[in-house]
Amino acid sequence: MNMKLTNKLLGLAALLLASQANAALISLTPSVNNISVGDTFTLTVQGSGFLDGVTAGGINLSWDTNQVQLVSNSAAIDVSLFSNGWSTFGGSVVGANSVTVDAFNLAGLAGPTFNMFSLDFIAVPPPLSGPINITASSVGSLTGGFQDLFNANANETYAGAIVNVNAVPVPATVWLLGSGLLGLVGMGRNRKVTLA
Repeated sequence: MNMKLTNKLLGLAALLLASQANAALISLTPSVNNISVGDTFTLTVQGSGFLDGVTAGGINLSWDTNQVQLVSNSAAIDVSLFSNGWSTFGGSVVGANSVTVDAFNLAGLAGPTFNMFSLDFIAVPPPLSGPINITASSVGSLTGGFQDLFNANANETYAGAIVNVNAVPVPATVWLLGSGLLGLVGMGRNRKVTLA
């Protein structure tokens, strides 16, 4: 009976350690954006749960260019990195539907949350049905704290963002103009019938 209890406790301890190992998260904030065509919005790459701090790593973001396009360029991304205490390994790489950033911060960032960099997007027409996902993934694992001594990674997970793009509604003035034109056409037909 003592052996069963010991095995259960060991199993519980292993579960707790596994959950702690996967607690590090790289996410995009805000995680949900409800916007209209033509609106711009900002996403920030944020880390959390890195107990030993983070000194280096790479992030890759990708998206569907049919609904959103990147407004930020490499210089703007680098400025965003610098303002959050980071530097790049040779600069960020911006493509039409993705961006890759390899960055380092010699101080190491620990604590509940920290920001790496921000990106500006714009919603473009025509809107497609359904939400669009902006996904985040690793370009080499993030390292930090004592983990650098062993060349181990931080075991991070990645969470992207969802963008709901709404079509721009037709202004009420267009409907009013259309109904007025239909009324004039109807009046013109009545006048022709009366004259005949």
